[in-house]
Amino acid sequence: MATLSRKTMGTAINVISNWNQSSIVHFFFENDIPNELVPVKVSNHNMVLSVFRRLDGEQNQSKILELIYEILKKNLSADDRTKLEQALLRDGFVVSDSSVIDAEPDIEERQSAVIALTHKYESDFDCDTLTHHLTECEDLFHQEKWDSSISHCRNFVEQLISDIATNIATARSEQPNLSQPRFSRDYLLKVAFFDESEKKKLVDGVYGYFSEEGSHPGISTQSAARVSKSILLAFAFYVLEKYDSWKTGGFRLK
Repeated sequence: MATLSRKTMGTAINVISNWNQSSIVHFFFENDIPNELVPVKVSNHNMVLSVFRRLDGEQNQSKILELIYEILKKNLSADDRTKLEQALLRDGFVVSDSSVIDAEPDIEERQSAVIALTHKYESDFDCDTLTHHLTECEDLFHQEKWDSSISHCRNFVEQLISDIATNIATARSEQPNLSQPRFSRDYLLKVAFFDESEKKKLVDGVYGYFSEEGSHPGISTQSAARVSKSILLAFAFYVLEKYDSWKTGGFRLK
C-alpha cells in the first residue's frame, strides 16, 4: 500500500487552516472526527495539526485519506487543489471523481512472495541480508529517507545476483572472480543464465537506475524511491522465478 507522507499531510493541514474556525469544526464534525480529538481555544493551524497528529499512524491512514478527499471536494482555490493533488501523486495516490486510488495496493503481498521464494532455497541465499534490505527499503521510505531507500534497492540486487552467481559457479565447479557486482552479472551472462538482452536492458538497467546519483528529470526523489520499490519487487520475482526454473530443471546453462 502507498504511504501518506508527512509532507502531504502538512499540505492538507495548511489548506484547512486557511478556513474560518467554524468551517473547520463543522468539517471535522461531518467527517466523524470525535470531539475529544478537536482542541478548542487554539489557533486554526494548531487545531488542525492536533487532529492530524492524533490520527497519524498506519492504522488511520485510510481515515486521513478520506479527510483529504473530502477537502478536495470543497471549493478550493486552483493553487491549493493542485498542490494537494500533486502531493498525493508523489505519495502514490491518484485522485479520481469518486475516490483517492492507491497505486500500490498489493506491495506487501509482493514483498512476502519475494521473501518466500528466497526461503524456498534458503541454503542458497543470504536470506537475512536480503530480507533486511527489503524491509529497510520500505521502512526508510516511510521515514521519507528517499535516497537511503533506493540504496537498499541496489544492495538487494547486488546480494541477490551475487548469491545466484556463487551458487551456479559452485554447481559447475568453477571459481570465477565475483568480487564486484558487475563481475557477477557478467558471469551470469557467460553461463547463459541471462541472455544478452536480459543482461543489458533489464539487469544492468535496473542496477544502473538504482545506482544513479541525483534526481531524475520530471520526477521528485520521492517518486524515484517509490518507483524503485515497485521495480525491485517485480525484478526480484522475475530473477527468483528464473532461478527456480534452473534449479528444477526448467532450462540448462551453457
